[in-house]
Amino acid sequence: YISFIIDLIFLIDMILHFFLMYPVRRSGDGYSLERRQGYIVKHYLQTWFFVDVASIVPIDTISIVTRSEDFKKLKAVKVVRLVRLLKLARVRRLWR
Repeated sequence: YISFIIDLIFLIDMILHFFLMYPVRRSGDGYSLERRQGYIVKHYLQTWFFVDVASIVPIDTISIVTRSEDFKKLKAVKVVRLVRLLKLARVRRLWR
């Protein structure tokens, strides 16, 4: 159940990133927040979107449903779990 809750939190975080402003360097006056929705979506799609998608793939659920021991042994599973750790590090950084 904990894995499901974490996946749900990541999914909510992913949806929110389509609406969260991000800092943009402005010439002469430092930084400001980008408020235009189209630019926010484009920025997210070009930066963390694919990492976020990879991090919400429910690896544990897939391995249970397929009942495949081979699936658990795949190196790709380990890579996706590493991506999830990167995602956790990013979320932790945002909460500081």
